[in-house]
Amino acid sequence: MNAQLAAIDIVIIFVYFTAVMAHGFWSGRRERNAGDYFLAGRSLPWALIGASLYASNMSGASFVGLIGASYEYGLVVFNYEWTAAAVLIFFALFMAPVFLRAKLFTVPEYLETRFDARTRRFYAGFTLFTLMFIDIAGALFAGGLVISMMIPALSLWGAAAAIALLAGVYTIAGGLRAVVVTDTVQAALMIIGASVILWAGLDAAGGWDALFAKLEPSRTEMIKPAADPFLPWTGLFGVLLLGFYYWTLNQYFVQRVLAARNVTEARRGALFGGLLKLPNLFFMMLPGLIAFVLYPALERPDLAFPTLIVELLPAGLKGLIVTA
Repeated sequence: MNAQLAAIDIVIIFVYFTAVMAHGFWSGRRERNAGDYFLAGRSLPWALIGASLYASNMSGASFVGLIGASYEYGLVVFNYEWTAAAVLIFFALFMAPVFLRAKLFTVPEYLETRFDARTRRFYAGFTLFTLMFIDIAGALFAGGLVISMMIPALSLWGAAAAIALLAGVYTIAGGLRAVVVTDTVQAALMIIGASVILWAGLDAAGGWDALFAKLEPSRTEMIKPAADPFLPWTGLFGVLLLGFYYWTLNQYFVQRVLAARNVTEARRGALFGGLLKLPNLFFMMLPGLIAFVLYPALERPDLAFPTLIVELLPAGLKGLIVTA
C-alpha cells in the first residue's frame, strides 16, 4: 500500500492550514468581551450550529472508529448514529430553550443555579477529565494515525502533537467563532470525501448487489438478539442514556447551541446536527463493509479508513481529507 501523498496534496494541506490559522487570528480581532470569545457574541445561525455539531462529533476519531467498528461488526454500529439524532430532537424541544433563556456560558453554570457551587465544580472537573482523556485523546490518536500513514516522516506522536498545536493556536486566537466556521468547512470536506469513498468503494466492490452478496447476513443486521456480545437490542437503551450525556450535557457540544442568536436558531441548529447524522449509514457504515470486502486481512479494524483513503482516493482529494 503506497501511502505517500502527491505534491498537490502537500500544497492543499499547506494552503488549508495557513488559511485556518489566518482565519483564527482574524476572528480574534473581533472579540470584545467574554461573550464574543466564548459564545461568538451569541450570534450564530442554525446552519453553522448544526454543521459545527456534526464536525465536532465526526472528528478523525469518528471516521477511524466508526468505519473500523463497521469493518469488524457490520451495520449494527449505525445504532450509535440514529440514537444521536433522536437525542438531539429531545434536546431541541426541551433543553435548549431552558439553557438559552438562562443566558448560560457553560452547562456546569446551570448546575450552580439549580443546586450549588460544589455541584458546579464537581461537574466542571468531570467534564474536563472526560474531554482530555476520552474525547480529545481519541481524536488525536485517530487523526495522528491517518496523518502518520500519509506523511511517513511524522510519527503517530508527532502527528498528534501537530494536530493539537494547530487546533490549539487557532482556537485560542479566534475563540468559538473561528472554531465554528472552521468546523463548517471541515463538515463539508468530510461529507464530500466520504461520498467519494462510498462511490469509489462500491465501484471497486462491483456495485451494491455484489457488495451485499459477499457479506454474511449477520453483518447487515442493525437489530441484534439479546445474546449478541457487541450491541444487543437491549443495549440500545444504554446507548440512548449515554447519548443524553454526550449531546445534551457535554460542554463540548452544548457550547455551540448556547451561542445561537435566539431559541429558534438553537432548536433548528440542534435538529440540523441530528439530521446530518443520519446519512452516516452511507458515509461510515457502508465504507466499513466495503473495506471488509476489499481488504479482509487488515491487521486492525482502525486501519480500514486510512486504507480506503490510500487505495481509493485520487491525488488532491487525499490532501483535503487529511486536512479535515
